[in-house]
Amino acid sequence: MGAKGDTRRALILEAALELFSSSGYEGVTTRAIAARAGITESALFRYFRTKQELYTAVRKERPPEAMFPTPLSELGGFEQAFRQRVHEFLDRIWNHRASVRVSVIGMLCGKSDSTSELPGEDVRHTMLAAIEAGGRQGEMRGELAEQAALLTASAVVGFLLRVFASPVHEMEAPGTWVHQRDAFVEALCAMLLPMILLDAAEEA
Repeated sequence: MGAKGDTRRALILEAALELFSSSGYEGVTTRAIAARAGITESALFRYFRTKQELYTAVRKERPPEAMFPTPLSELGGFEQAFRQRVHEFLDRIWNHRASVRVSVIGMLCGKSDSTSELPGEDVRHTMLAAIEAGGRQGEMRGELAEQAALLTASAVVGFLLRVFASPVHEMEAPGTWVHQRDAFVEALCAMLLPMILLDAAEEA
């Protein structure tokens, strides 16, 4: 394809990512994507034969999973580390929300039949490492590590589906993401931590 062709293809993918993310699959035309990329529609079709082919390429080549290196660094005691890891993970998602929104849109419009493209497995691995560390330090019930990590991952994916299925203008309003994120983390911790943290009598 050559350097020029690679650059143009990348511009098309970025334009498609932005438009699919903000307007959904049905709300975007290949003509609009081409215009955003600064090329003609016929030029776009030299790289992607159909809108579906372009959409598939966006989801394959701009996946949300690639945005989240794991595990996150250890932070203080277990309860602090748990809260901080969930916060950081969600903020990584928000900072790359276009990719995540495209995956959610794919599920909602029937272009994907599973949540496998959301970062559930990354969450599970990240939180499992933190929870197992807490068990080794005698702060929580190590035998519940796997179940707690799975529950956390399921809750995070559910939260993402709700957030990114919301209209773009609502989530982009100042302060909305921080409020939604903090409320979710507090609810998750209130539900999960009492079940897995060891109390003072058990630690003794």
